[in-house]
Amino acid sequence: MLPLNALFHFTALFQFTAVFPFTHQAMKLFTHHCKHVLLLKLTIAWSALLVMNIVRAEEGTISFKRDVAPVFLENCIACHDAKKAEGGYRIDTFTELSKPGDSGLLPLAGTQDDVAELLRRLKTEDQFERMPAEAEAIDPSQIQVVADWIEQGAQFDGDNPDERLSFVIPPRDYPPAPTPYPARLQVTALAFSSDKNLIYSGGYHEILVWDIDGNLQHRIGNVGQQTFAIEFPPKTSDDKTPGVDGNWVVVASGSPGLGGEVRLIDLTNHQVTAVLARCDDLILDLAFRPDGKKLAIAAADKTIRIVDMESQEIEQTLLSHADFVTAIAWSADGTKLVSASRTTLALIYYFTVC
Repeated sequence: MLPLNALFHFTALFQFTAVFPFTHQAMKLFTHHCKHVLLLKLTIAWSALLVMNIVRAEEGTISFKRDVAPVFLENCIACHDAKKAEGGYRIDTFTELSKPGDSGLLPLAGTQDDVAELLRRLKTEDQFERMPAEAEAIDPSQIQVVADWIEQGAQFDGDNPDERLSFVIPPRDYPPAPTPYPARLQVTALAFSSDKNLIYSGGYHEILVWDIDGNLQHRIGNVGQQTFAIEFPPKTSDDKTPGVDGNWVVVASGSPGLGGEVRLIDLTNHQVTAVLARCDDLILDLAFRPDGKKLAIAAADKTIRIVDMESQEIEQTLLSHADFVTAIAWSADGTKLVSASRTTLALIYYFTVC
């Protein structure tokens, strides 16, 4: 029998000097040599300074997708997305955040005598005008990032300005899990390995791997804050998929209200090798088609995404649910997919298996 206490008890887991007489000729040679040495040192110093300035210039460039979009996603999207555009202003894509709201003022257009309306709203001390409304002001360091970006021309450095912010932001490297855990953690995902000899459970920014006696074997990091689904490929997967015989696993993780994603982990080196899907909210369930060629993803944004495992691309998005999609499952022949929603509605989708 599996000792559950051992499995779920995380609190125990996890610094020449030479002196010689100078002749007149020797002094001339010495002085000439010193001039060359000084010139060489100055050249090296100037080159080093030039390189440092170039590096600093590159480091000082604010990236929309890396630096600015996360600020908007964290602080602004709740009130200014397509569903709830307060003040007639949206910030869910770069295209939309560049458009004026009901005020008619251009959010990114500033002059020497004024500031961009978006920046003014972030910095003002007027509680009726400041964004975010009815919440604490954005951290000054984050406001400075936005200000520097606008001063540098408010450039978009992503692939598609109409893409939602959560998809513009590059996949991040997550912080390491704590060692040890300061408290017990709610476990929201479990799965047996393909050979049934190991148990994988969700931790805090990690996946924990246990043997059947409850002994910790591995800790796999670089996943989201909380894991909601762990899925191994069917043993019938062919060579076109990322691996066979349980050498890889997919994990759905994220943070409520901030976003979720599905990461593919290579179990030979315990490294994340791909991000298969990303979402504005949590991803709650995963299911492989019995042949392993397709992966269905159930998300809190009311969608079901179908990923082709050969190309590792989303090939279809289903939008039939009106609320969280909480569970999904394939039929044995892979021709039907059933999904459940928080609205108590269950739907069946029919597919042609090629």
